[in-house]
Amino acid sequence: NYNGTPPYTVDILQGLLNAISQDGEVESPAPSVNPATTIYFDTACHLADDNYIVPDDYWREIESSDVIIFCGGLSPTLEGEELQVELPGFHKGDRTTIELPAPQRDMLRQLRHNSDKPIVLLLCTGSAIGLADVEPLVDAIMVCWYGGQEAGTAVADAIFGRTNNFGKLPVTFYGSTEQLPDFADYSMQDRSSITGGKPLDTTTGGSNYPFGFGLSYYEYKYNNCILDRNTLTLCGEIEIIGTAKHYYDKKGREVVQVYMEVPGDTSAPHRQLIGIQSVEFDGTEPKTFCIKLDPFWLRRYDEATNTMEEPATGLPIRLTVQGRPSTDIVW
Repeated sequence: NYNGTPPYTVDILQGLLNAISQDGEVESPAPSVNPATTIYFDTACHLADDNYIVPDDYWREIESSDVIIFCGGLSPTLEGEELQVELPGFHKGDRTTIELPAPQRDMLRQLRHNSDKPIVLLLCTGSAIGLADVEPLVDAIMVCWYGGQEAGTAVADAIFGRTNNFGKLPVTFYGSTEQLPDFADYSMQDRSSITGGKPLDTTTGGSNYPFGFGLSYYEYKYNNCILDRNTLTLCGEIEIIGTAKHYYDKKGREVVQVYMEVPGDTSAPHRQLIGIQSVEFDGTEPKTFCIKLDPFWLRRYDEATNTMEEPATGLPIRLTVQGRPSTDIVW
């Protein structure tokens, strides 16, 4: 146990129940939840074992619901070190496929087929999950990872629009197992086989969700991104161009990310994060940012000298500000 044992935990169900029962006691500009709101909870399927039959009243409750929250994903009992697990997609704690386990995908298909209600998918996981075949079935996806002591409170605050502090992906979520190269292929040369011939550094979502991707209740637009070559300072402006209907607060946070790539050089990283800054919003007014780029992160490995070298004079370097849409600046 690397995490210690908390004195109590709030799981997602308890977090949702608390959010309803305590509404009005929590400081929030969101309108009050209807006091008649109730939550029907039941097991829809097992995580990875299809030996399960839903209760008799399951589909009747689904039909009478306003929204469906499907809490799925993985579990430390499925992924880990030297586990005694032999199930489709899992072998002794290792994953043999990256898709959501089949019983969960089957249930999501049934939910979509039998109901026109909005479906929110909450992904509890310790690793990336391929979502190409799941994405068309749901209306929203929130990655919750493996939650800590107050995980349920955090998830409920996000669902009810009481917070806008969403993060960015620390790993890439490929769409399916077929997009991955062979397990023993470490070359990373044929990137088109991973991305289907399309660039992976898109911020529009789709079947691939790249490292650094993440949405919020605000939609941002980046303007006037300018690099000062002498000081290596990148400045720009972030404008809020859209707000989710059910988000009533005025606060938000955007994490500005600056990436470097060397076009045409297959020996260089596809994209390399070289600058980051968190920008806080207390209202909808545009905010400016300035990121001082450290030359240390611009260095590249030289196989001939076995050293890290600064970019050669005249080498085309592209700096990309990760936004919606992203802005390219040619070095």
